[in-house]
Amino acid sequence: MLMMGIKELESSKRLNTLYYNRSNMKLLPSLKQKKRYILFEILGSEKFSKKDVKDEVQVALKDFLGVLGLSRSGVIFVNEKFKDNKFLLRCNHKHVDEVISAIILIKTIKNKKVNVKSVKVSGILKKSLDETLKSIKPIKKKK
Repeated sequence: MLMMGIKELESSKRLNTLYYNRSNMKLLPSLKQKKRYILFEILGSEKFSKKDVKDEVQVALKDFLGVLGLSRSGVIFVNEKFKDNKFLLRCNHKHVDEVISAIILIKTIKNKKVNVKSVKVSGILKKSLDETLKSIKPIKKKK
């Protein structure tokens, strides 16, 4: 192959399949973001809607971590697992402490005083639900 000219190499099927295979390659497991699931509980006299909690969580994270920290931590609010003032966040394994610190600083939701505590941190979604959210099942879409 070293003796081939550039034009011959470009026209070869081997090079075309090489580019094709590279574009369809999956990410190696070592390059994927390692995630942790954090279960939080809102202690207060009132039940809150998912939207209110999600908005307050986003504001608290942005205030505490900033835009750059928020993007590095990769926080995602797990919508399907919100029930009875308990919610789940997914984040990068290196930023768990920072995310917990940001969420614990939430003191009011919709002008109601609340306390937020972290219940459990897990690397597997199913294990994080075992302890306190056994009754929560994914929301099925209506046809």
